[in-house]
Amino acid sequence: MEKVIVFISQRNDIKKTFIFLKKFKKNNINFIALTNEAKNELEKNKIHFKSIEDYVSQRIFIVTNKIAKDLTNEWANIKLNGLKLNDILTYENISLWEMSKWEILTYLLNVVKNIEIIKTIIKNENPNKIIIPGKNNLIEKSIIAVSNSEKIPILSLNPIQKLFFSSITLKQILINQFYQIRAIERKYSFQIKNIFSKSQDVEQRNNILFFVSTRNQIFAMVPVIRELEKNKKNKITVIKFGGIITNFQVNKVLKKNKIPFKTFEGYMTNDASKRAKNAIDDLMQKWMKLKKNPKFLKNFKYNDIYLWNLVEDLFQSLFETREFLPQIIKFIELTKCVIKKEKPNIVIATNIIGSFGKTVVSVANLKNIPSVYIQHFTTSTHPGYEAINPFRAFIPGEYDKRVYIKLGTDPKKLIVTGQPKYDLIPPIVKNFKIEKFCRKLNLDPKKGIFVLTTQPLPKEENLQLINAVLDTIKKLPDKQLVIKLHPREVNKFFYNNLVSQYKAKNVFVVKDVDTFELLNSCELMMTISSITALEAMILNKPVIILDLWSKPEMYPFIESGSALGVNKSEELLPSIKKILEDDKLKKELEKKRKAFISDYDYRIDGKSSKRIRKLIEEIIDGKIK
Repeated sequence: MEKVIVFISQRNDIKKTFIFLKKFKKNNINFIALTNEAKNELEKNKIHFKSIEDYVSQRIFIVTNKIAKDLTNEWANIKLNGLKLNDILTYENISLWEMSKWEILTYLLNVVKNIEIIKTIIKNENPNKIIIPGKNNLIEKSIIAVSNSEKIPILSLNPIQKLFFSSITLKQILINQFYQIRAIERKYSFQIKNIFSKSQDVEQRNNILFFVSTRNQIFAMVPVIRELEKNKKNKITVIKFGGIITNFQVNKVLKKNKIPFKTFEGYMTNDASKRAKNAIDDLMQKWMKLKKNPKFLKNFKYNDIYLWNLVEDLFQSLFETREFLPQIIKFIELTKCVIKKEKPNIVIATNIIGSFGKTVVSVANLKNIPSVYIQHFTTSTHPGYEAINPFRAFIPGEYDKRVYIKLGTDPKKLIVTGQPKYDLIPPIVKNFKIEKFCRKLNLDPKKGIFVLTTQPLPKEENLQLINAVLDTIKKLPDKQLVIKLHPREVNKFFYNNLVSQYKAKNVFVVKDVDTFELLNSCELMMTISSITALEAMILNKPVIILDLWSKPEMYPFIESGSALGVNKSEELLPSIKKILEDDKLKKELEKKRKAFISDYDYRIDGKSSKRIRKLIEEIIDGKIK
C-alpha cells in the first residue's frame, strides 16, 4: 500500500481533497496541517492529522541560521564571466550586496527553515506521493523543491496557478508608485522643515549629524541630543529618513521633543539624481541578463536542492523594487549630498544593521569623516550580525563587546557606554504615580497588572501565543492584563477581536503608551523574545519568556536564569503562581537579573548620555584616534 502525504493550508482545501482522494482509496493517506485554519478544519471533520509543529525542533532553527548565513556569503562570490556577484553589484566602491545583506539573510532564513522542515517530514514519513493545495507560496515551493530532489511524485489540488506572478508584478507596481509618492512627500517635508530648522551660525561649531529612521532610534537619541545641546559650540542636525505620512510616529517623537529635523531625500540635487538614475538603469540591464542566464541560475542550490524557484522573488524584489538595491544607490548619492551641504565634523548612525545606516557609515568612511554608531538595542542571536566598521561604536554593555569581537570587529572601535535611552528610567521611577497612570488606561490601581509585550510574529504563532495568555488570564479575575503592541504592528483590531471572543473585561490592548511607565506599573511581565524583558528587569520586575515553538532564545534570558521560561500553554498558570508566590525563586531571579543587567547594560545611572557626549567631543577634537 502506497503512503500519500496531503498538505492542507485552508478550509476550502478539505473539500477539494476528498474529491481528489477518491482515486487514492487504497492508499495510506496522511494529512499535515500547514496553518491553524487547517488544523481547526481537520479537527472539526474528525480527521487525524499532524501539524508542522510536530516536526519542528530547536536543531532545525540552529541549522537554519548557519546554512542561511553561509549561503548569503557564498552567493556573493558566485562568478559570472570572471566577475563575482559582489563585484557586479558595487557602486562607488560600496557593495550593494553587503548593504542589503540583512534583508537577504532574513528572506533566506524562511527558505532554509521550510526546506529543513519538509526534509524532516519526508524522512520521518517516507511517502510515495505528495499532494499540495496549489497555492504556489514559499512553503509549497519548498515542498516541490525537496520532493523533486528526492524524486517523489507531487500532485496539486489546484495545478493552474497563473495569477501568482501577475500579482507579484502588480505588487511591485504598487510599491514603486508608493515610493514615488513618498519621495515627493519627503521633498515637500524637507522644504517646510527647513523654514523652522534654521539655526544661527556660530563660529567654529562642532557640526554633528544624526541619521535616524525609526521612532525607537529617535527615542534613544533624545537624551544624547539634549546633553550635546548643553555645549553651545555643538551644532546638531538631525537627518530623518521618512516623510510626514509614512513615518507619522517618527515626526511625532521629534515634534514632542522639539527637535528640528531635515528629511534625507530633500538633499537630492539634479546631478546626484541623474547619477543615481543612470546607475539604477545599468543595474536593471545587468539583472535582465542575469535572470536569463542558466549558468547563473544553477548556482542557487543547497544540498542538491535547486533554489531558484524559491529565491526568484527575492532577487526580483532586490533589483526591481525601490526599497532594495535601487534605493541603496540613492542612499549613497544622498549621503554624499548631505555631507557636501552640511560639512559635518562627525556622522552618527543609530542602526548599521539595515541598509540605511550601513550605507551612511560606508560613505562617511570613504569621505574620511569620523563615523560613530550609537547602538540603541542589544545584539541578539540573529545570524545577520557581523563585524562592524564605523570609526567608533558606543555599545550598551560588555556582552555586545564580546559579540562584536567574536565576529571580527577591531576591539579598539568598541566603547561600552551604557544605553542612553535608559537615562530616562531613574526620573520616571522617581516621579511615577500609579493612580495617575492607571486613569490613562482605565485600569484599577488596586488590582495587580500583568504586561504582555508582543512581536510582529506570523499570524499562526501570534494566535497560539495570545490564546495561551488569554486562557490563563481568564482564570485570574483579580488580575489585569495589558497587551502592549510592538511599534511595527498596526493591526490592533486583531488583538481586540481575540479579547472580545474571550469576553475578557480585564484585558486591555494598547500601543502608544510609555513603555517604561507601563512596565513600572506591573507586577509581572511576559513576552516572547523582546528587549522589553531587559527593560522590565531594569525596573526589577519578574519576567516570563513564552517559548511555545522550541526556538533558540534571541536573548539568553532563560539560559542566564534571569527569567522563567514557559514551553507549553498549560505551564503558564502554574509558572505565574510560582513566580509571584515562591520567595526563594523570587530572590534567585532578582539576583540573576542584577548580573544580567550589569553585563548587558553597564550602569543604569542616568549618565550614559554624558559619557557619549564626552566621547563625541573628544573625537571631534582629535583626542581619540
